[in-house]
Amino acid sequence: MTKHGSDAVLLRSSAAGMALIAVLSVSACSGSDADADVSSVAGALPAKDIDRWVMPVDQYVPQHQLMLDYAENVLVSECMAAAGYTWAVPAFDIHAPASPTSNAVNRQLFGQEIAATWGYLPAPSTQQNAAAQEAAVTQPLPEGSDDQFWQCVSDVRADQLPPASSEAMNFASSLGMAADQAVRVDSDVLAAADRWSACMEPLGISDLPDVPSEMPSESLRSQFGRGERAAEAVPPAESTASAREIEIATFDAACRDSSGWSEARYEAEWELQVTAVQQNVDVLERILDENREVEERALAVLAERGLG
Repeated sequence: MTKHGSDAVLLRSSAAGMALIAVLSVSACSGSDADADVSSVAGALPAKDIDRWVMPVDQYVPQHQLMLDYAENVLVSECMAAAGYTWAVPAFDIHAPASPTSNAVNRQLFGQEIAATWGYLPAPSTQQNAAAQEAAVTQPLPEGSDDQFWQCVSDVRADQLPPASSEAMNFASSLGMAADQAVRVDSDVLAAADRWSACMEPLGISDLPDVPSEMPSESLRSQFGRGERAAEAVPPAESTASAREIEIATFDAACRDSSGWSEARYEAEWELQVTAVQQNVDVLERILDENREVEERALAVLAERGLG
């Protein structure tokens, strides 16, 4: 967290800090043999689930960052109050249901059911007071409290809730991001992308991307009333997909399935991740232990205050 003077944001805000997409880069091996080897060393692999895009490395990526953010913000708020300042933290339901359009490592999901409901948009927040939380992210610090605020941050992280190490936060996801690049040149995935393109031809999209993961194209985004890709990283909570967007997204999702692209991409990614777990099991197991310890400390902070 960097210092922003009087325009401080809530600490460790996950909307910006945890856009972790896990997918890795190492040479692939045969699925059945790799699964057996990893199971004997690192415990059972998760069950495959293409709908939720479950991957072997997911368990090593911090899973509850929003809850960790909340616990830290609560402690900082208490520290500020003790110094005579009011720095409010909106209530956060750590038991709110998972989003239907993103998975445990915050990867946006897409399929025929999702497309028919939300188009290419993420589902609205499952938090009842999402608007208050969004507003709090950019709340200004009380006048004259800058130094005290950052002292509270330092004290909380040093004494009450030490954050996970940079290795625990980043190692598994960095393996994942490397594989995201590797799987893009997998021959089966590329062949399936060509079949997807052929399937999409009836829609007549002038700037159809080479791969489904780059949908919607810029022309479609303009047609849907949305701007540049970067400007829509977090659409407004009230955003809804138009009938035209849902029509195109549903057609797209069906083409991804019928062309075999979704399955080819998932299987290639799975094999890469199994190999990565094999090659990095000692580091990953240490990271898993550290992440669990951080989560347990945060849960204890919230439970002590009746917030968990």
